Amino acid sequence: MKLPLWTARFPAPILKMLALALSASGTRILGQAMISGTNLAIALLVGWAYGAAVFGVYSFFALIALLVVNVLTAALVEPAINLAVQKEGARRRGYFAALGTVYLALVIGCMVPLHFALVLVQDFFLRSMSVNHVLVTGFVIALLTLGVLRAFFQAFADGLVMFVTDALRSFLIMSAIIAAVLAPYFGIEGDPVFIVLASQVLAVGVFVASSILYLALKGLIAAPDFVGFREHGARSGLATMIAILRFAQVNAPIFWAQYLLGEQLFGVVRTCQTLANFVSLPLFALRLHAMSTGAKAFVQNGANALTSYIKNVLVRFTGITLVLSLFMLAVMLMLPSTHRPDADSLVLIGLFLLLNLVIAANTALTLYFFAKGDLMPVLVRLVPALVISVTLAPVFLEAFSMVGAPLSILVVALLVTLLTALIIRKDRRNAG
Repeated sequence: MKLPLWTARFPAPILKMLALALSASGTRILGQAMISGTNLAIALLVGWAYGAAVFGVYSFFALIALLVVNVLTAALVEPAINLAVQKEGARRRGYFAALGTVYLALVIGCMVPLHFALVLVQDFFLRSMSVNHVLVTGFVIALLTLGVLRAFFQAFADGLVMFVTDALRSFLIMSAIIAAVLAPYFGIEGDPVFIVLASQVLAVGVFVASSILYLALKGLIAAPDFVGFREHGARSGLATMIAILRFAQVNAPIFWAQYLLGEQLFGVVRTCQTLANFVSLPLFALRLHAMSTGAKAFVQNGANALTSYIKNVLVRFTGITLVLSLFMLAVMLMLPSTHRPDADSLVLIGLFLLLNLVIAANTALTLYFFAKGDLMPVLVRLVPALVISVTLAPVFLEAFSMVGAPLSILVVALLVTLLTALIIRKDRRNAG
């Protein structure tokens, strides 16, 4: 991005930092920093004001929403990354409008089944707390709409637009959560879970309405164009299965933790995980953008260019994640003993930090297959990984309590990452 003229008098080092911050990658990372910071603030504020059990309930339904977001992103956004490269102008806008129409149809058509599914999930997992069923359905739909909308922005929007939307989202959500935390001090009494969830539904509703208004004012909303949509549907099948398997493989131990440990300890596990996830800024911010860039590299310059790009992404993802992890650990160890997390929490955070490093490497390697549009190798390795994860998690949780959750995920993630590297190596040998 070109710097404004008024910055010309700045020293060269500052100009370099500004150019980096305003670049496509820089603005995405800064935006993701706000999102991750907001998630961390929610964990700390809700835990401080209402206790770990309330945050555990909030986090549990947010995790369910994340599953649906991953599925819809795989079905709608990821196939579009390859196909949108082939479309321009009005056809491109019509294609995106068709995707939006499909999303609305899915949400409206699945609203009632989703509601009853959430009721069953609540009755099975939440044994000590009851939550308004209608509000939970609204909360999950709000979060999945927010997640899918952001996925589209990440994949296709300008970096500065992405940053502004992330800033608006963070402001609205933080304002709502602060209002929810301060509600008792203003005489507003009620169920803490209801207050927290309702505040988030309201904030997300305002953000989604603002985003749609922006798209309309920019002339980016067009009549849906379903020509050639059959190819999108064919590609989305495998991508959706992969998203479900990947989410289940990584999060099966977390759901086991909710079932075996209860809301209180589950809240502690999720708080530590949320804190550790802050180091995954480059992964969350750049994955879809990197996938889009990799697809362009493969289409324009072939497999060798894609391999070089994946190596570069691997170094960047793991390097930044490692530096941030070491920095976070150093800061926590330097805190006074009165403010430092206890020993169990430090072990949990350390394991989640190590897990994020492995996931960063695995994500970079997996981009190779998504960029090529060859998803079968990804699907094949995830099936046994899911079986191992579901089997291993309860054993580790019974043996190590809270620590068993990140430990079991880490073991499986290491196996999957090594297998992915071997598959890529074999594929390149066969191609050469």
